[in-house]
Amino acid sequence: MADGTYKYYSKVDDEWKADADYLSDYFVDGILLCTRWKKTSDSEEIREWWEIESIQNGKMK
Repeated sequence: MADGTYKYYSKVDDEWKADADYLSDYFVDGILLCTRWKKTSDSEEIREWWEIESIQNGKMK
């Protein structure tokens, strides 16, 4: 999203639902999507790095 946050979706049955995380920041560095998030205000911060294969038609692989 334009404000530096993102929404993570999980598939529940046949429907995609956005997770409601306490913290969800991201930035892109070259081909890496770097994220940090927390489920609740007092949970441990998680950091992940994802390699971007492509972005086409509004979809990122």
